[in-house]
Amino acid sequence: MPGTFSSSQPSSQRPTRNLDTASPGNLEIPANAGPRLNLSTDGMIHPASMVGDAGETVWDQPADPETSVKINVTRSDHRVAPEGVFFDLTLSGFDTNTLPSGQYDPSFHDKYVFWDYGDSYAFTAPVNVLMMDEADGGNRADSRFSRGPLGSHVYRAQGRYTVRVAVFEPNSDKWGHGTVSVAVGNPDTFFSGSATLYVNTTGDFSNAPAGAQATRSLEAALTKLGRAQTPHRIVLERGQTHTLSKQFTFRPPSSASGVSFRIEARSGSGSKPVITISPGFSGFSVFQDLALRDAVGADSETVLRDIEFRGLWDVATETGVRMELIRFPQDRSATTVIDKCTFRGWGLTLHATDGTNTFGKRSFTNDLRFGSMGDYAILDGSLGYCAITGCGFIQDVDALAGGPKDNKHNTHGPLRIGGALKSNIWACDFYSATGWSGTRQFIIAQPCLRWNTDCIVGAKLNLQACALESPSNVISIETANSNPKPSAIANERVPCNALVEGNIGVSGWQALFSLGIAHGGVTLRNNIFVLANTNGSFEGGPPIRKECFVKFVGGTENIGNVLALPQRFYNNTFVNLTVNAAPLLIDAIGFTNVVVRNNLMHEPNVNPPNTPFAPLATTLAFTCRYPGYRDKNTPFTSTNATPQDSAQLWRPMIGSRALGDAIFEPNTNLDLTGDLRPEYPSIGALESD
Repeated sequence: MPGTFSSSQPSSQRPTRNLDTASPGNLEIPANAGPRLNLSTDGMIHPASMVGDAGETVWDQPADPETSVKINVTRSDHRVAPEGVFFDLTLSGFDTNTLPSGQYDPSFHDKYVFWDYGDSYAFTAPVNVLMMDEADGGNRADSRFSRGPLGSHVYRAQGRYTVRVAVFEPNSDKWGHGTVSVAVGNPDTFFSGSATLYVNTTGDFSNAPAGAQATRSLEAALTKLGRAQTPHRIVLERGQTHTLSKQFTFRPPSSASGVSFRIEARSGSGSKPVITISPGFSGFSVFQDLALRDAVGADSETVLRDIEFRGLWDVATETGVRMELIRFPQDRSATTVIDKCTFRGWGLTLHATDGTNTFGKRSFTNDLRFGSMGDYAILDGSLGYCAITGCGFIQDVDALAGGPKDNKHNTHGPLRIGGALKSNIWACDFYSATGWSGTRQFIIAQPCLRWNTDCIVGAKLNLQACALESPSNVISIETANSNPKPSAIANERVPCNALVEGNIGVSGWQALFSLGIAHGGVTLRNNIFVLANTNGSFEGGPPIRKECFVKFVGGTENIGNVLALPQRFYNNTFVNLTVNAAPLLIDAIGFTNVVVRNNLMHEPNVNPPNTPFAPLATTLAFTCRYPGYRDKNTPFTSTNATPQDSAQLWRPMIGSRALGDAIFEPNTNLDLTGDLRPEYPSIGALESD
């Protein structure tokens, strides 16, 4: 039965009860919840941080002899830098082991997984991503490391790299380790001689690679690329601007093999080359990538590297040319790698259209910076592997809220993933401020992330170490109520595997809740979610009251056993800074296997205050950006602004009931920043300093 509950009561009064019980409590488990996860609290036995005289890390823990960790590698046929490689695991010998795709897999949710890709560089695109400790030797800004059951990395230089993974299962105190070697080739060798098309607008070809075809025109180089029978690339001289006047459709000849739609900056220092369009541009998209359409032999590949793509859309006035930049139709390249690029002033920027049961495509977007977005930065409708790492999806603070979906206004938000089988999102910075509305008085801002909107059964998400801010809710794991591809199911709630961990999200004046969840099989742990203290009304109208932090909502029908799948929310911190109380969870669907434990609820501004875990220390995590509301018909309203100090890290201080009180399992062995929890862990996402 649908119901509401909160998480605010001290452990001595923590009952077990059904979802439709209205009284508060820290623990809520339906009577038919099934077996409980049993996470160990003896983190001191298996330290996951730089602790002890020997300074052990996760890599120093001995593997249990019965465990087996196999790293599965998914990569391109070309295997030259920059190459995106996707990793997942096959586990055996643990209490829960890897199950086949297409079903709920407990081993995806109950482990701690640490990746070392053997290749290090700093992400520069995200601004608000938090640092973490060195439990695995690195932090969130270091591309060498990540966490979670899915891994991915873009190798920027040739070489042989050793990838290693450490897996900890708290339920059994078992460790497992795995390694694999990845060899990445030299692109200068792969594209030697005339396979490189070098462009310098001045006619100075002294920097051209030996034997390259040289030209002063990007359009001329694109024409040659489209006629190539074998893999070719375009290399642009740095510090130059290239203006296109018409759409380029990359459709290789029918006899081509392993062709590449590849444009990159010349290696070395200097500013990025700029690709832009003329005001009278002709076409729907700047680029249409049909690399696989007629290709035979080796897989095709698309690579965009170290380029600034500068559009002509002004988000502050909603004027200019609102253009789609790149469309990747259904039968596109097998592998797409977009690395170290900047995008400003476009409508829908990167658009991978819905596939037709074409599984296995791979897309890697790495260290990208999106701004001035008139539509989605990324709309991914693929049926494959989606890796988004170290990116900044940051709308301009002066952007108008939007308007109707008529291609004349700002619409949508940063990221929507329709039906990727496996999505790895790591260390990204999201700021959403625009949207569209055909029914309300004001324009509704979009979430930072919408995932599995095409309802792919068994889809997997690893969302970790991200900063998310929106005046609306921040995460949507829901259907899109639209016609799906043939492999998907329209507007349904489906089984999935979603792990959301180590993120901090701030929801502003329009938010009814922070997270909307329709699909079964979601785990939230070690996150901080904030309902900001905003006006919450529009032009003197009634306030928009916050319903809750998490709402089970969306979809029309249930597929398979979706309502009985585990929904696990533990060791999160929920901070409501508004003046009206809001419960942790409202179930408008009727999930029957929900465990909510060891969450810290803090509501200091309600009357009377609900602060059972005070005193709490606060440290600013990042400065919120939302300055207030305005659209084309509404003057700027700063009273709707998100207070800049809303994104805090709340830690229990001495005297707090949260300290050492996470005595019920599941609980986490690490906190949000990666610090080792003590033998008796605390309630909430963070331990005390």
